[in-house]
Amino acid sequence: MTYTDQEFANTYLGFGDVSETEVVQAENDLDDLALGAYKDRQTEEPFRKVDLNVIKTFQANGLARACCEQIRYRRLMGAEFFVRPQRDSGQIEGVQFQGTLPHISPRALSILADVGLVKKLGKPSISQKITSLEDIGWE
Repeated sequence: MTYTDQEFANTYLGFGDVSETEVVQAENDLDDLALGAYKDRQTEEPFRKVDLNVIKTFQANGLARACCEQIRYRRLMGAEFFVRPQRDSGQIEGVQFQGTLPHISPRALSILADVGLVKKLGKPSISQKITSLEDIGWE
């Protein structure tokens, strides 16, 4: 039992060409880099970390959506991005970045956190001193 399938991914993403390989890569990413240790692992191939039979339906649906978001992220970032080590800077679709970006889609992590499959981690960081709401674009 997998977290999602090609048909769901194509429908969710609005694509028509999601491959089985992309689904497996996205599921591997979530298992390896996002999901924690669960006592109820799948006991049959593909031996995923989360057994869909023991989580709630809304969590299983969230896990399927998170896989789809990881597929989208993999396509956006390109295969080279996922080969470690990462670049310290680069450009993707006209957006320049500096520093290390996560290998897991921020949308996927947000979905997993919303359904209780990962904890929200991290702290906001602000590189400049804010003295008023106008400094961050609020009027």
